[in-house]
Amino acid sequence: MQTAVDTKHQLIVEHDVTNKTSDRGQLSRMAIRARDAIGADKLDVIADRGYFKSEEIKATVDAGITPYVPKSMTSGNIAKGLFDRRNFIYIAEDDEYRYPAGERLPNRMTIMEKDKKMIKYWSSNCQSCALKSKCTPSKERRVTRWEHEAVLETVQQNMNRKPTMMQVRKQTVE
Repeated sequence: MQTAVDTKHQLIVEHDVTNKTSDRGQLSRMAIRARDAIGADKLDVIADRGYFKSEEIKATVDAGITPYVPKSMTSGNIAKGLFDRRNFIYIAEDDEYRYPAGERLPNRMTIMEKDKKMIKYWSSNCQSCALKSKCTPSKERRVTRWEHEAVLETVQQNMNRKPTMMQVRKQTVE
């Protein structure tokens, strides 16, 4: 069951029952329904990481709603002692990533992956990199970026600016 709660007044403003096994495809629909139910022009929505799906985050933002949803942690690299995606810094003006050794991963190709336009970045210098053993067991480390990744980065920046949002969600919903 999906529930939308007005945190100021502690009221349920929208709900839905679904037989879907995951919440990942529900964020934008429920956020829009909640906004319409309360007649708001501006709305912040808070959801747990089970709602995180790139396309849903973008659809929510496109609807003029500010989502606060922590990113799902799906990479096993940290457990393996390897760098994860957070160690690679995107440099928008150059459309490249900087990796921990200080070198750059240039934009190499654009592909369609699961109906999403994805850009692949990698360096030809991985074999001679002193940090390769902490980066990848493969020939080279590749980083993939969704064409709308900037939307997800903005959501993360909002989460970083308001770290108590998830506490508000827990106090209200749980």
